Amino acid sequence: LMGPMVNLIILAIFLPFLPLRIQLINNIITINLIIFLFNMIVCVHPMDSGRIVRSLLAMWLKDELKASKWVFYLNCILTPVYIAIGIYLGYYMIAIILPIIFVMGWAEYKHRLEQTRKQDWLQQQDCFKQQDWLNQPYKEGYTYLGKIK
Repeated sequence: LMGPMVNLIILAIFLPFLPLRIQLINNIITINLIIFLFNMIVCVHPMDSGRIVRSLLAMWLKDELKASKWVFYLNCILTPVYIAIGIYLGYYMIAIILPIIFVMGWAEYKHRLEQTRKQDWLQQQDCFKQQDWLNQPYKEGYTYLGKIK
């Protein structure tokens, strides 16, 4: 959320100078407002609003991988809708930017899925469970195989 926060801070700094009607200040305010709204309204992962939705879903579902999957499905629906709205309103850059953002979100979901599968596979292997060094604590309450129960 630091990107939108920076946009809000810049807006707060330059907003008092708006009555001066200086073109540079007006452009700075306009650009930061547009970027802030794009980050927070376009709910496509990995944008900030998509991350917020994924975090809320993970808390509700109690499973981060399921939350990532549902946000990916949401992206599959919302990305074409946002592209169509952008083209209809004449914002053609959205038709270029959103597919790139979609692919980035898809790659992040695939990476998370692969990491989860690797962790599950490693924990199921008997050869790892039989080795003593894996069951030795490396910090308080944890072993190399995970949290001590």
